[in-house]
Amino acid sequence: GIFQQINSGLLDYRDTVGDSVDTFLGKYTEALTNTAQALSGAAVKQEEILEELTEQLSRLQGTKV
Repeated sequence: GIFQQINSGLLDYRDTVGDSVDTFLGKYTEALTNTAQALSGAAVKQEEILEELTEQLSRLQGTKV
């Protein structure tokens, strides 16, 4: 009857929305992971640059003395 059709339609809608939300959350999680990895890589690179600058500054100060 009509109520069975309504119930079936609602179940299909629930499944479709659930799948869409799962897909969205999966992509969102992947994007956040990639962003965190990129930021981590940038932080490591900044640390390397700072170490290099510190070494260069120490060398320059050593030659002035």
